[in-house]
Amino acid sequence: MLFGSQTVVALRWLYPGDKRLVRAYRTRPQIADLDGLCSPPCVIREAACQCGQLVLSCSGEPAAVSLCHCLDCQRRTGSVFGVGAFFTKEQVMVAKGSSTQFSRGADSGSTITFHFCGVCGSTVWWEPEHLSSMVGVAVGAFAEPDFPPPLQATWAVRQHEWLHLPVEVTSHPKSPVRTTPRG
Repeated sequence: MLFGSQTVVALRWLYPGDKRLVRAYRTRPQIADLDGLCSPPCVIREAACQCGQLVLSCSGEPAAVSLCHCLDCQRRTGSVFGVGAFFTKEQVMVAKGSSTQFSRGADSGSTITFHFCGVCGSTVWWEPEHLSSMVGVAVGAFAEPDFPPPLQATWAVRQHEWLHLPVEVTSHPKSPVRTTPRG
């Protein structure tokens, strides 16, 4: 179960060829089966809120990393854009804590449900209705400077004039994924 209420336990092992100690999280019924978490070489990343009460464990590489200039992401982050790493739901487990949820309409015409820490208020992940098999995770919550960079930017019509992105980042005037107009 992805975001279930089962007890979560931690297992520790070393990356193949790496000296860092990492943690993987599984619910008790799956404790003996690490093969389902990710395949070697296995990358397990943790995304956490500011106070550490809420931790998400993500296995493998994200399917996409995207930067968004929409006004809602600017308000949510308190910055001039938000950056999200998108993982399949099967790659993501709540490792620690519980989230508070907030749902709102998106410019795509669907609903996005944000999960944030009820103690410090940090957004850790969101579930976009129009991408129902995916979970967006706030890249800043990984606190990992060498995290894969975004390859696309959405809502460039809301980009601040003084902000210049690398040429490798494909820029879309609005969202390339659109269902029905919000309104």
